[in-house]
Amino acid sequence: MGFFDDVTKSVNKISKKVSDGAKNMSAITKLNSEISQARRDINLNLMAIGRAALAKKDAKYKEFIEKIDAANALIEKNSTLVKALKGTVICQSCGAESNMEAEFCGKCGVKLEKPEMPEPEAPDSDGNVCDACGQANEDDSEFCAGCGAKLK
Repeated sequence: MGFFDDVTKSVNKISKKVSDGAKNMSAITKLNSEISQARRDINLNLMAIGRAALAKKDAKYKEFIEKIDAANALIEKNSTLVKALKGTVICQSCGAESNMEAEFCGKCGVKLEKPEMPEPEAPDSDGNVCDACGQANEDDSEFCAGCGAKLK
C-alpha cells in the first residue's frame, strides 16, 4: 500500500500546483484587464481635458492648439482629395456625397463646389520630409509643420 500512497500524494501535489497556477493565471488576467480599463479611462479623461483646453483656446496651450489645427487642416484637405480621387464630392450645404460629374447636389439642389487637385509638394533637397503626411519641412525642424509628427 505504501507505493499507492506515495503515488496518490504525488498526484495530489501536482494537482494542487496546477490548480494554484490556474487560479493565479485567472487572477493575473483579471488584474491586467482592470489595468487596461483604467488606462483607457485615463486616456478618455485626458482627451476630455484636451478638448476643453482646445475649446478655450488658452494661450498657454498655443503650441499644442496650433499642432492640432494643422493636423485638422491636413485631415480635411486629404479627406477631400481622397473623395476626389474616388470620383465623389461632398455637398458644402447638406453634406451629401455626390458623383464628381454632378453639377448640383441630388439631395438639396445646391451647385457643387469641386475641389482642386494640388500638385504634390517637392521634398527639400536634404529630404526632411514627414513620413506621416509627406510635408516638406525646414532642415532644423524636429516636428512636422503639416501634422505635428516627430521627424526622424
